[in-house]
Amino acid sequence: MLENYPLEHLSKHLLENHDPDWRFEYSFVGGKSYNCYLPTDSSETYILISFSDYRILETGKNVPQGLIDEIKLILKDGLQIYVGWKDTNLPEKWA
Repeated sequence: MLENYPLEHLSKHLLENHDPDWRFEYSFVGGKSYNCYLPTDSSETYILISFSDYRILETGKNVPQGLIDEIKLILKDGLQIYVGWKDTNLPEKWA
């Protein structure tokens, strides 16, 4: 578990809705970042995301714009879900 809900939300989405072969790892490009990639023949199928503010820092040439747009939306949704949860008293109730 990453303990970073927006990135967990993205990882789950990519695995369940796109390709179960997606891989995820920490990186230190442009600060702490999260590398999402497909282990394919091409090394150009990756997306590098800032760990702190969820900006896409870099993408490989084989990542279609539609997937980039979808990832931005999933990260935004994950952050909204996380903030909504943390701003309630529910985490204490469920602890």
